[in-house]
Amino acid sequence: MDTNNTQYAHNYINSISELEYDYFSEEITLTTKLFFFSYVIVILAGLTGNILSFCVLMRQEIRKTSTAVYLIALSIADTFFLLGGPMTDHVLASELFLAWYWPNLSTFSCKFCMFLYFLNPQMSAWCLVSVTIERIIVIYFPHR
Repeated sequence: MDTNNTQYAHNYINSISELEYDYFSEEITLTTKLFFFSYVIVILAGLTGNILSFCVLMRQEIRKTSTAVYLIALSIADTFFLLGGPMTDHVLASELFLAWYWPNLSTFSCKFCMFLYFLNPQMSAWCLVSVTIERIIVIYFPHR
């Protein structure tokens, strides 16, 4: 099965490299620049917010609450999600521009790349679910 996947990837990459693309047209260059600029702004704002929230939540008096533990995990998961987005874009860019798709170099790298790609959004969502459930328990069963 791995041989079929590898062969399919090689055929796909060869078909991409044989096609005539005009990567350097003005529309694509402008779009790429705008995308990169907005991506950098979102990543910088997100990293700043996550680092600040992590630092505040790590204070001794705040860290005692169970909600703070969930929010610390949420800030870590969101940071990995922010940093995982560019990794996916680099994989796609290496496939399109270099005709080199590195997750197919081995079965482990392919599975690991997809694992990280799908893990981070799920972790963020489950951290929010955990905070919500914990808050519901605290509200409905106070002082227990």
